[in-house]
Amino acid sequence: MRERVFVSAFHGFLDMIRDSHPTTPIVIVTPIICPVAEDHPGPTPVGRDHRIHVVERPAALASEALSLNQIRELLHQQVVAREKEGDANLDIIDGLTLFGADDVADLTDGLHPNAVGYRRMAERFPPLAFGDEGPLQ
Repeated sequence: MRERVFVSAFHGFLDMIRDSHPTTPIVIVTPIICPVAEDHPGPTPVGRDHRIHVVERPAALASEALSLNQIRELLHQQVVAREKEGDANLDIIDGLTLFGADDVADLTDGLHPNAVGYRRMAERFPPLAFGDEGPLQ
């Protein structure tokens, strides 16, 4: 996906929710870590080794395609912009705080956490979302 489409899709999705639920708290969670896609756009097919990998694309197709780092940055920018426009019930949690570099050993295929990894994410989420500093406090 490219930036223009991603940002439009993000705002379209939020607009659709806000049309019916203008004050419902929403927390956006950015992507968790995926080492092969952090700085390289997808696609990320599964190889014969049952691990994901990125596919090299021709320059024309790779131009402006988004990596996970770019997606996280765009989401942060867009949430800040919506907050400035008056959406006081929108917040964001960086997915790397839920599952980051120290957790990579628990990625079963380089993308999806194993049961231990999912449990760790579940334990980390409530303090980030509902704790003293969390958006849903």
